[in-house]
Amino acid sequence: MKYICLAYEEENKLNGLSRDEWDQLRAETLSYVEELRKTGRLITAEPLKSVRTASTVRVRNGKATITDGPFETSFLSSISLDEQRNGQHSPKPHPTECSFFS
Repeated sequence: MKYICLAYEEENKLNGLSRDEWDQLRAETLSYVEELRKTGRLITAEPLKSVRTASTVRVRNGKATITDGPFETSFLSSISLDEQRNGQHSPKPHPTECSFFS
């Protein structure tokens, strides 16, 4: 079974972290990704652009519209695709509380 993890963040809150808080969050994130990689469950993990430079693409009734940032709300900051193989447990949630869908 495959799981997609969508990590949403608020850039203003991230920018407000102290250096120590940022380093701790980064270490937790890298540790989580490495755990998935070591167990062979990580298919891909990709960071996305900042809300200052991102664009949103929406498709409605077969027509695509593109909205350029900056955006002031929370944003999708990264995605990962993970796989559970026979006998493996479902992946635990990422430290930043991403949601898993199967």
